[in-house]
Amino acid sequence: MLPRSIAIASRSLPLPAIAAGAAAVSWLSVLTVLNTITQGSLRATLLYAVPVGLVAWHHWQAGFVLAAIAVTCAWVGGAMPEPGSTQPLWADALVAFGKLTIDAIVAFNWGRRIRTKARAQASEKRADSID
Repeated sequence: MLPRSIAIASRSLPLPAIAAGAAAVSWLSVLTVLNTITQGSLRATLLYAVPVGLVAWHHWQAGFVLAAIAVTCAWVGGAMPEPGSTQPLWADALVAFGKLTIDAIVAFNWGRRIRTKARAQASEKRADSID
């Protein structure tokens, strides 16, 4: 049942977002395994922000979903909670999700700006070639 629902949901995603999602899930899988082996020593937010940004560049909703998956991978791999943290796990997870959500928003807006500029330049070239 789950693969069918994933297939239905992925129909609305553009092909670059699907490819970025596959790369991001692979990245997070390797990171989770490495964290499990090294007992959670890979804690840098940047390691989790890169795949989230890669997906969010193409599709903002998929970026938010991947941010939640990245927080789960950090927890499963042992990177959360921080050693010596007095906060409950849900608070650490909420802070991490907030950071990754900000990453997703910035990446999507940056990508949209670049795509808009590229479309404008392409339409200018097309208009010049018609004249």
